[in-house]
Amino acid sequence: MRQVGTAHLKNQLSAYLQKVRQGEHFVVTDHGKPIAQLLPFNKKASPLSLEEKLAHLAALGVLKLAKPRQAKKKHSKIKLGGDIASRYVIEDRE
Repeated sequence: MRQVGTAHLKNQLSAYLQKVRQGEHFVVTDHGKPIAQLLPFNKKASPLSLEEKLAHLAALGVLKLAKPRQAKKKHSKIKLGGDIASRYVIEDRE
């Protein structure tokens, strides 16, 4: 996808709209930072999911996706004999 600055787009809007009609896509930038996309309107296209939109914005450099969280380690259970567990419960109640 090509980039175009806001000032240049403003001055050449008709030419860029013609290119969009022909199927080209543009990222509109303001002071070098992406702010919008200029792409053909497709009535039949299904809307993108949130994940697809975020992935697209990440590809453009607008945002960074968070790294997936790693599963926390589960603590291993301590095996106590019935007598020891009962003794601890009784001590706690006293």
